[in-house]
This record gives sequence, C-alpha cells and structure tokens, in this order.
Amino acid sequence: MRAVEIWNEDTKEFKVEGSQHHGKDLFVVRPYEKEFREIYRNFEKTGQDTWMEEFELEVKDKCWMEETRWGAALEYSDNEFYAHKDVLNRGFTEEELKFVNAYRNRFVVIRIVENGVKNAYIFDNETKEKYKMDVETYHIPFKKFKQQLKQLNLI
Repeated sequence: MRAVEIWNEDTKEFKVEGSQHHGKDLFVVRPYEKEFREIYRNFEKTGQDTWMEEFELEVKDKCWMEETRWGAALEYSDNEFYAHKDVLNRGFTEEELKFVNAYRNRFVVIRIVENGVKNAYIFDNETKEKYKMDVETYHIPFKKFKQQLKQLNLI
C-alpha cells in the first residue's frame, strides 16, 4: 500500500521544469475544485525551449498528490500523496478518502516524520486514532496492513 505523507508546514515549495516539446515534469493534483492559494511564483527561461518555474502554495488543511514525470518524453511517472497535519484532526472527507484510496473508505496508511525518522501508521478516519505499524514506510504489503487491522480488532 502507498502511504500518505503528513506535511507539517502550512506552505510547500515546488520546482517545475519543462520544455516546449514535452511539457512540465511536475503536477499538483487535488481531490476538489478549489485551487490552492499561491504565495509565490517565479518563471524563467533556462534555454531556447526549456523553462523552470518555482512556486509556493498554501497547503494548510488540504490533501493533494504530486505527480512527477521523467524520461526522454516524460513517459514515466510516479505519484506521492500528501495531507496537511490538520487533516488528521478534522478527518479526511469522503472525497479525500476516495482520492487516497482508503481501505473500506475508512483506514488510511500515513507516514509521519518524527525526529528525522519516517514511521508508518494506520489512521482510523472514524475515531481519528493512529496505530503505529512495524513496517518499512515505502513498501507496505497489503497483507501485513490487513493483518494489523485484525490484530487491533478494527475489522
């Protein structure tokens, strides 16, 4: 399973590069219509047909995905999901639960950085409780996730 990284800052900085032929290499995707409030933006040409853009968005109380593309024609991509720490206090909305692919529309695997160490947790969206998992934070086998839910008597 893919963990949702919990973001502690109220803003996040981004750097996007691209070209006229292949487009840009980073997309910020949201599960809702409202745009992020932009704090800063800078755009500059770095070559004849290439450019670089830096911007900062207010992410307080939001959930989002960052899609990074690479390859000669940007044909490969990878996704990383994020949620601001305030989302854990209020709980994920139904739309956000679908967006992050929550198990049974209730349980989300989250990743929290504590003292420089990334830890994985199961977050119960109904009770707003989190339960620490004893797994690597980047590869969380679904079988182990489900086993831990059973051990905690959550399912």
